[in-house]
Amino acid sequence: MMKQFIFWSILSLLFVASVSNVYAQEEAAEISYPADSVGEDGRSFHGFRIDESGAVPVDQLATLLGEKESLDGVKVTGTVDAACQMKGCWMTMSLENGSEMRIRFKDYGFFVPKDCGGKTAIMEGRAYFQTTSVEMLRHYAVDGGMSEEEAEKKYTEPEVALAFEATGVIIK
Repeated sequence: MMKQFIFWSILSLLFVASVSNVYAQEEAAEISYPADSVGEDGRSFHGFRIDESGAVPVDQLATLLGEKESLDGVKVTGTVDAACQMKGCWMTMSLENGSEMRIRFKDYGFFVPKDCGGKTAIMEGRAYFQTTSVEMLRHYAVDGGMSEEEAEKKYTEPEVALAFEATGVIIK
């Protein structure tokens, strides 16, 4: 009798756990980003719609971050150096110290135009320092148009750099 009680108790717990997991997955799947749009002034919006107010120049981002691990809800503006030529799933901006900041998009939920290099971007999201592996650096380089041979020569060490995860982007 005790064995049956334990068996049914465990079975009930497993059922409850699996049902709650299904609801959590459905809730996560409901997060979606609005469709890209172009405003009357030619600006394009990607991800969640944001405005330009309060945006700081990208060169001030490291100072704002300071010793913090990350900074959420920050709005930054700067010139886009390059974007992924495969999908537009990342872009880069040069920083004052000569390094490059890679911008990716929350949940891989939206992309930017592949031809946005040289244009001004305003983005809102989370700034943080990230270590990028040699393999990923080479992958980014090839996606950006570099040959595999060039990427292998250029990237031989992991890189620690300022990074940004955007929830919304304006390209103008």
